[in-house]
Order: sequence, then C-alpha cells, then structure tokens
Amino acid sequence: MGKGQWGIENCGCDLSVLTADNITRKEWLSSKDPIQEISGPVIDEACENICYTCLESLKKEKVPKHALASSLWLGPVPDELKGLTFA
Repeated sequence: MGKGQWGIENCGCDLSVLTADNITRKEWLSSKDPIQEISGPVIDEACENICYTCLESLKKEKVPKHALASSLWLGPVPDELKGLTFA
C-alpha cells in the first residue's frame, strides 16, 4: 500500500453512502437485454485502496467529491471501445 492509502475493506467506514440510484448499468450482450443496475456501493472492482481525502469524507458519512457515486461512474470499458476518442 502506498503512502496515504488505506485498504477499502478495512477502512472502518460505512460504504453505504456510496450507493446511488440510476448511476450504474449491467453490461448488455444484446439489444433485447433489460436495463439493470449494479446493486450496492458504486466502487470500481479493481480498486483496493482509498485515499486520505476520500477516507475523511466517508468518516463524515459524505460522498467524496470525486467518487464514482457522484455520477462519475463509467464502469469497465470493453476492449472494443478502448481506442475511441471523444471527437
């Protein structure tokens, strides 16, 4: 673990504040698949650590400014879309 980072699993904070409605979506494999949300806190599965700034917000039971639960959720990008640019 790097300096200024703590493990998410043992941070001692209630992560339920990171639960948000209408932010996440399960991947579609066909156009007929229903739209479904991913339940639980909005956390990138690849993320193992939490920075001090986010930890302090969570201790106050507030959503961190740059949290994925603040409508910043993008989710995993499929390989087919990784080379796309905004323009």
